[in-house]
Amino acid sequence: MQKKRFMLKVIFIISMTILTSICLIIVYDNANTMLCNNTFKEDSKLYLENIETYIKNQISNFR
Repeated sequence: MQKKRFMLKVIFIISMTILTSICLIIVYDNANTMLCNNTFKEDSKLYLENIETYIKNQISNFR
């Protein structure tokens, strides 16, 4: 009974953490859209493009 109760608490905490993260991303996205800033998706894409350039430069420097 104790293990089952503990597992339910852990599952509840994990699910609430995931839902809160999703809600925060949605709020962040909506706020940035209203302020005409980059959205989370656009920021992520820009960040990945910068990492791609950095990795390519590191590989070319290694050769």
